[in-house]
Amino acid sequence: MHKIEQLLQTLVLMGWSLKKLGNYSKEMRV
Repeated sequence: MHKIEQLLQTLVLMGWSLKKLGNYSKEMRV
């Protein structure tokens, strides 16, 4: 079960980073 928990945490972190990067690139384009 611990591995699945770790995987979920990694996915959440990746999603958060992608969201932050997306917002950043949006600001750069303007």
